[in-house]
Amino acid sequence: MGTTDQVVPGKFMSPIGDERTKPTVDTDFDVLRAFHAIPSINKVVSTSFRQEEGVFNVVVATSQVNLHTNAKRKFLSTVCIPNTTSAIVTDWPPLPFEISGASLIAPYPRGAKALIIRNAKDATSPMKLEI
Repeated sequence: MGTTDQVVPGKFMSPIGDERTKPTVDTDFDVLRAFHAIPSINKVVSTSFRQEEGVFNVVVATSQVNLHTNAKRKFLSTVCIPNTTSAIVTDWPPLPFEISGASLIAPYPRGAKALIIRNAKDATSPMKLEI
């Protein structure tokens, strides 16, 4: 009977716990930042199936929230999926690259390249084409 958490008549017990277990603003922010660090998949596009090599290419568009700048970062990456377990992937896909400010993205069928059209920052600048 030597516990300190005894029920006292007339005293309200918080369902969250006492002062020792109460969450702080710092821990809430850390949990929120950890959840927002997980990227979300926006779109998955099948680009091609190379029968002779036994490889199926998939382009994946992901996004991730950046809490410090209050913006969303967008990435594009290519994944090579072998048709069988014995297939050998001869070309490696490029690393994911950021596609912020892009108005149109047209991936190359093999997934190695992509055409990105970026909008101008202001009305006087021309539009950018990137490969």
